[in-house]
Amino acid sequence: MKKEVILQALGWGPMPDFLVAAELRDGRLNSMASSYFHGGLIELVAARRAGNAHGAAASALWCVLQGSADSNPERER
Repeated sequence: MKKEVILQALGWGPMPDFLVAAELRDGRLNSMASSYFHGGLIELVAARRAGNAHGAAASALWCVLQGSADSNPERER
């Protein structure tokens, strides 16, 4: 709902990058990030207990998360 309000030029506000990346690229939205309005970086951490058996869905999700982390150029190693 908030994204639609912003797209209709009825308001503004912070939105996660992944939700508005396409609109920023094609010019439907403009970033307000500046020295007064800082953009943000959110760090997400995924962990699982070692040595426990994991089901097919949990194992598949873990593989997706690892692939996403491996493709992130800002990831510290």
